Amino acid sequence: MLDEQEQRLLEALFLSYYWDLQKTAYKILRDQDDAQDAVQTVFANIAHNPKGIINRDQAGRVAYLYYSVKAESFRFLKRRSRNLAAVLEQQYYYTDSQSPEVDFERNAAFSLLSELPSKDKDLLAYCKAFRQGERRERNPVYRQNEYQAYTARKALADTTDDVERGKLIEQIRQLERERMELSPALPMDAGYKRLFYVRYADDWLCGVIGSKEDCRIIKEDIKNFLRDALHLELSEEKTLITNARDKAHFLGFDIYVRHILKPNGRNWSATAITSSF
Repeated sequence: MLDEQEQRLLEALFLSYYWDLQKTAYKILRDQDDAQDAVQTVFANIAHNPKGIINRDQAGRVAYLYYSVKAESFRFLKRRSRNLAAVLEQQYYYTDSQSPEVDFERNAAFSLLSELPSKDKDLLAYCKAFRQGERRERNPVYRQNEYQAYTARKALADTTDDVERGKLIEQIRQLERERMELSPALPMDAGYKRLFYVRYADDWLCGVIGSKEDCRIIKEDIKNFLRDALHLELSEEKTLITNARDKAHFLGFDIYVRHILKPNGRNWSATAITSSF
């Protein structure tokens, strides 16, 4: 609960910076309602926990507000993109015929899809045709590690000998360290493939879960598609096949897969293709 001084300070910040903060959020979100929600969410969070801003000077408070609004706006943007991506996935990548429940975001996505150029729809249909498998096969080395750790823990629970317990504890820790370097599923499972496509003007990028040979085939198919359907020539110099652990340059951004070690393993790499013609 805010005391009287904190409430006056928060009101003064709200009245002084609300509209500028909303403009900042709008530059990111391009939606007036979402921009208002983002700013109001920030002030609601501050009212719930004011310590992050009360103990700063005025310049620090202003900087904190702008940083928080930008961060909240990107969270809004991420949620919006995730919801839209789920609908696009259902429409273009799912192989089953069951349609999801019609809701606001689905209608918004279909509205966007209806405005897509027909050639973009053709490429999205190509992505759907490339899709293969529902999930990756489990990594047998990872499964063996899990079983060894399970056996060691079971033995640890059954023994009372201190020397034996010490050996088992060290064995379990070593197995856990090894497991953190493994993927729970096979990163290059030949039966699991995905292709994602995004374009802005004449710059486009494809994200591929598959082999390098798959990427070469996709590149050749797109080259033929551009030549036959759009009468455009693909720039061999600018059309690159890049492992996603290396940086792919797209619209001023470097896109790559960042490996994050987790207790259940790490994420695996895909492949990115960038082009500009």
